[in-house]
Amino acid sequence: MTVDSSKDLHTDYIEVMMGPSHPAMHGITQIKLFLDGETIISADVEPGYLHRGFEKECEDHRWNQIVPYTDRLNYVSPLINNVAYVMAVENSAASNPHPGVTTCGSSFPR
Repeated sequence: MTVDSSKDLHTDYIEVMMGPSHPAMHGITQIKLFLDGETIISADVEPGYLHRGFEKECEDHRWNQIVPYTDRLNYVSPLINNVAYVMAVENSAASNPHPGVTTCGSSFPR
């Protein structure tokens, strides 16, 4: 005679707090996992907000001294932030980029 004891067991999901585990997830990202054994039932992601004082630091520097700061905002694709910042400065100053920039195969929209 075989007895199925799984019906008698009362189990709850396990709640596990998982922190950032990838360089692109720097900061205070928090993931709350609900597990049933090794199976993820649900994940609640709280991205958080990371303030490094970047804006305040940029107030005391010239526009061209800020570019090294912008590539530290994202470890995986730092050039995206550099290009976005420089394009914003050019648009604010109503200037056109250097001719060499547009002939290098740049596909950034203007």
